[in-house]
Amino acid sequence: MRPLLWDIYEEHLSTASFLWTQFERALDSPIHSLGDIASGFEQRLAAHLDGLVLGGKEVAERLLLPVLQDDAAEADVLWTAATVVLEERLEGGEELVLGALAFEAPELREAAIRALELSSVPDLEAKMRRLLGQVGPHAVAAMRVLHARDADVLGALEKLMASDQPEVAATAMRCLGPTPSAFARGALEKALQSSDAMVRDAAREAGLVGRMRAAWESCVAAVQGKEASRVALLAVAAGGGDASIVPLLADEALRPLALEALGYSGWSSAAEACLPWLGDKVVGGAAAEAFVAITGARVKPLLAEAAEEDEPDIEAGDEPPPTGPEEDLPRLDPEKVAAWWKQHAAKLGRERLLAGEPWSAAALSAALKEGPARRRHALAQELAVRTASAPAPTRRWARQQLAAPPSTARFDERGYGELCR
Repeated sequence: MRPLLWDIYEEHLSTASFLWTQFERALDSPIHSLGDIASGFEQRLAAHLDGLVLGGKEVAERLLLPVLQDDAAEADVLWTAATVVLEERLEGGEELVLGALAFEAPELREAAIRALELSSVPDLEAKMRRLLGQVGPHAVAAMRVLHARDADVLGALEKLMASDQPEVAATAMRCLGPTPSAFARGALEKALQSSDAMVRDAAREAGLVGRMRAAWESCVAAVQGKEASRVALLAVAAGGGDASIVPLLADEALRPLALEALGYSGWSSAAEACLPWLGDKVVGGAAAEAFVAITGARVKPLLAEAAEEDEPDIEAGDEPPPTGPEEDLPRLDPEKVAAWWKQHAAKLGRERLLAGEPWSAAALSAALKEGPARRRHALAQELAVRTASAPAPTRRWARQQLAAPPSTARFDERGYGELCR
């Protein structure tokens, strides 16, 4: 029997861990579409995971199981180890993955939850149901995994909505679905008044999907009261136009959220409101994203020339430069955009638009399939409200999402104020 080439398996582990991080970031990317992710990061990740699975028990015991018992492990490595161990059905492996839910570091707990959430292992459901009676990360993991598998756990969710742990209560609300019971609706109305922002926003999201009038009114009140609630601003933009959001651009603290929200309104007046902010160093990317999302303007001809800046002097102990989807947003040249706007503004008309096309169920479906991944989460939420269905799962494997696109059946174009009665 040929000896195992450990350097190859170590390379599989290292590369898979890196690619998982890239996959997770890509799900929020302003550049990559679902198809890009499926054929890029995800395909390469799958190949390296398969390489580890082919290593069998010996590779798992030497490289993977120790990671699952290390509360100081790197989150990406823990996810890789958990995913391969679950896929390989190694004896005692599931218990070690579940044990990682008790680690103190939140990033390690989230990595374990994501491994469970993305896993296709068939007999996880029974174990997850047993965890519903626990507290903290175990209950959160159970709800998220069971929700990903479309399991019916409404009775448990109703109890967990009353948890004094905000993450548990918020997760329970987001897993409710489009037809909450009378008891759940009462609990959601109470949660809309919570002092915890996470709980309030979860109640707004769940309430809007259930078309509850109180949820819509809570979003409107939040915008009017200048509450920094992304959920409320996006809902009002999608369901009620941009008129109450444009004035928030004058508030420096709310400006980034307001610009993002305007991109979901679809009105030419919202696109015009973005123009003065295109050259802003802080929110120029958000303004550009919103403008393009409404108008469908081609990005490449309008790009700003990259500023020639000296490399920053980074000393030991300094905070690293920021990274994330906001930093990946393309920057547009204000003068080029102004010229484009002068030429095209009249052609856009006064109807709601999505990427320059008349806003419709078909346009929304196309944006979910072909548009930037970063915008898919909010678009899926709007589709759920308009079809009275559960939001499409925008954080599952891209190939699974492409294979099962969300339905537009019973699509209702009315404003949220009319839908939520």
